[in-house]
Amino acid sequence: MKGFGGFGNSPVKQRAQLIDNPDKSKVKKKATQQGPQQKANIDLQKGEMEGTWVYKGDKKFDRKAKAYKFPTTQNKAERITDYEDRAEFVREDALSSEGKKKQMLLKTAKNLQREADIIRDRKPAKKSPIKQTKFPNSTKAKKVRNEKRLAKMDAEYAKGLPARISVDNPEHKGGSDAAWERMQNDHDVDDKGIPQTGAKEYYIKTGTKPKKK
Repeated sequence: MKGFGGFGNSPVKQRAQLIDNPDKSKVKKKATQQGPQQKANIDLQKGEMEGTWVYKGDKKFDRKAKAYKFPTTQNKAERITDYEDRAEFVREDALSSEGKKKQMLLKTAKNLQREADIIRDRKPAKKSPIKQTKFPNSTKAKKVRNEKRLAKMDAEYAKGLPARISVDNPEHKGGSDAAWERMQNDHDVDDKGIPQTGAKEYYIKTGTKPKKK
């Protein structure tokens, strides 16, 4: 009785065949990123949100000047993180866009990702994986990502502020507790009941007059 020889196309047999009969034409090589590597991360590109933070380098103490100078050093991991986060933000904006604007945003995201890939591929030949990665999930890297997200949120908040404090804002109407709370937050009302933003519109909505200091 002939014994069972296993599956003819098993991963183990495939690996053994590759070792015995290597065919370089079938080996998938990693794509090499072409193009010059910039000395510092490029400025905001077309379609990026105005006010988005861009990594330009780290401060370093200059002994001769006896002070910190900026920028003097470029952290590779921070540069990659900066490009990839910016590309992600642009791709998110592209999801809610259409036509030429969507194509423009996708192109910008692709260019930003390409810059990150160029930096990532330019690695010294003899370095350990740990030294190459520079710990992208370090506390510093996470802090930078959070700062970018907060900067984007602040920019979006400032952009939509005129509509929120408008007298015609339907979210502030109805007399419910939720509507009242939204109005207080949008007008940045302090503990004394004084609006710090859009005071004129606030007093019209509430039918009150400015309090005397």
